[in-house]
Amino acid sequence: MKIIIFAATLLTSSLVIGHGPYNNNGFFNHRYYNNMFHDFDRQFKRLERKIQHLKRSKSSFRSKNKRYFDSESNEYVIQVTINNIAKENLSISINENLINIRGESKIEQQNDNNSTVFSSHFSQSFSLPSDADNDNIWAEFKDNVLTIRIPRQAKPEPTERTIEIR
Repeated sequence: MKIIIFAATLLTSSLVIGHGPYNNNGFFNHRYYNNMFHDFDRQFKRLERKIQHLKRSKSSFRSKNKRYFDSESNEYVIQVTINNIAKENLSISINENLINIRGESKIEQQNDNNSTVFSSHFSQSFSLPSDADNDNIWAEFKDNVLTIRIPRQAKPEPTERTIEIR
C-alpha cells in the first residue's frame, strides 16, 4: 500500500510540475507528453477504483467460529459463520486428528476490453477430541452457518495397544 501511495504521490508531483504555471520551457507543453501523463493519470485512477472495489467486494470472507459440547445429543459442535460463499465452494476433510475447513470464491467481471477475476480463499483447522467418533461426523450449511457435528464415542478406543513380536 505504501508503494502505491508513493507512486501516486510521485506521479501527482510530476503532473503538477509538468503542467503547472511555472513550466514554460515547452517540453511538457508538447501534446505527446500531455497525452502520456494523462494516460498515466487515467491508469492510476482506474487502479484506485479497483482497489476500492476490492475493499467492498463480495468475494472477501468474514468468518466467526464457535465450538462447544452439546450434552443433549452427546456431540461436539463446531459452528462457523461464513459470509459470501456458496456451499459448493466449501470442503471439509480430516487428516491426522485435525478437521480442516476450506473455502474458495471466484468472481469474474468482464467490461469492454478487460476481464477481472477476484478470488478469495480461507482455511481453518480444529483439533478433534480424543473420544471423537471420526467415522460418523456430519456437516450442514444453512443461512451462512456451517455446522459440523462430531459424535462422541461411548467408549473411547484405547490409544495404547500391544504389538506382536515375530
